[in-house]
Amino acid sequence: MGNQKQFKNIDQIIQKQDQKAKERQSEFEVDSILSNRLSQKII
Repeated sequence: MGNQKQFKNIDQIIQKQDQKAKERQSEFEVDSILSNRLSQKII
């Protein structure tokens, strides 16, 4: 029984890391879109 509990915790940790990764990726995408627009305006 103890092992199953551990695996559940690991699943939760993986999901949290996944969520953080997705948030970072979307932030990065927004940053790149903004920098692309800025560079277009400068040119």
